[in-house]
Amino acid sequence: EVTKRNLGLLELLAHMQHHSAKVRREAFHGLKELCETFPTVWQSNLSRIMESTTTAPIDGYAEVREAFLDFQGWLIENVPKSTVISFASTLALHVRTALSHVSSEVRSDGLDLLELYLRELGSERLFSQEEVMHLTSVLCQLSSTSQSDSVLGSLYQLLGFRTLGLREGSESAQISTSSTQESSQDASP
Repeated sequence: EVTKRNLGLLELLAHMQHHSAKVRREAFHGLKELCETFPTVWQSNLSRIMESTTTAPIDGYAEVREAFLDFQGWLIENVPKSTVISFASTLALHVRTALSHVSSEVRSDGLDLLELYLRELGSERLFSQEEVMHLTSVLCQLSSTSQSDSVLGSLYQLLGFRTLGLREGSESAQISTSSTQESSQDASP
């Protein structure tokens, strides 16, 4: 079981630690190819794969983080959700380390990763109560950045709320929020 470039799983996982960003990026593309072509690879080695990818969300090169995000997207779409969720602590580590990183580019990509995980897996299945509190704190600190809409959307998803039209404009969010408050006041005696 090898890729078109004749690389097996062990070589690809070793390449994820290579000094060259191009080699690390290509390792993720090769891993995706290998898992697509031979599903038994991920079925019998998912733990090893997840363990080998823990540093990818904070890689110093955007191209490697992008390849990792692409692989994670493929993994979530093609592996049963319950199997992916069994690695919740590793997925939470991915997000936590990226969002806490000193580099704004890494934090931005970490936010994209969090959005992927929340959209596809949901916060209640993925993060513990303690982790939600930690991520909420980190997201609140990031809300003053240029990505405040994205941060707020992730925060709403993380806490289990629907986004109230924040992407459409703050006026609709205010209307939705105020109408919810009015209806709860009307219901009280």
